[in-house]
Amino acid sequence: MHKGDEVPLIEADARMAEALVIMTQKSFGCLGVLDGKGKLAGMITDGDLRRHMSNDLLTRKVSEIM
Repeated sequence: MHKGDEVPLIEADARMAEALVIMTQKSFGCLGVLDGKGKLAGMITDGDLRRHMSNDLLTRKVSEIM
């Protein structure tokens, strides 16, 4: 069981560049996406990254990819 800062989380309006850094730092292979109230709104997985790979991936919003 992981908790606190160990859990990879990001706000839905963040950019994918930041999401990739968090996923890499936490080494989970996934990332929880939070809505504006801090509730879990979705997930991004390594597979999602591969499916959405494009030249503009790093500038897109997390909410577009989850």
